[in-house]
Amino acid sequence: MKIACVLWADFEMRSMPYKRLLSYLTNMLAFDITYTSTADDVDDFNSAKYKKDLKSVETFLETFHYEKELRIATKEMLRNDAYFACFRDVGDGYVLQELPNDYCKITGRWQEDTYSALTCIGS
Repeated sequence: MKIACVLWADFEMRSMPYKRLLSYLTNMLAFDITYTSTADDVDDFNSAKYKKDLKSVETFLETFHYEKELRIATKEMLRNDAYFACFRDVGDGYVLQELPNDYCKITGRWQEDTYSALTCIGS
C-alpha cells in the first residue's frame, strides 16, 4: 500500500494534467449548505428551543471549516478511492483527522454508504 501511495504522489508531481484534473474536480464542488426547518407552525420559529437549535447549527458551521476539510477529503478520495477520517473537536473548531489507510478497511456496504473499521495495533 505504501508503494502505491508513493507512486501516485510521484505521478502527481510529474504529471501536470493529472494534478490539474485533481484540482479541477476538487474545486468543482460548491459545498453550499442550506438548511430548512421542519417546524409545523410559524409560532415555532419564535420558540426558545428553535432559536437555541438554530444558534447551535450556526455556531457549528462557523467553527467547522467544512469547505476546506471537504475539499481535502474529496482530493484524497479521488487519489485513493477511499478516505478514512474521524471527526475531532480541537477546542476552537472542528476538523476531519485522516486515519492511516494501513489500519483501516472497508468492512461492508449498504445501499447508501460503506462501513469501515479501524484496526489498532497495540504497543
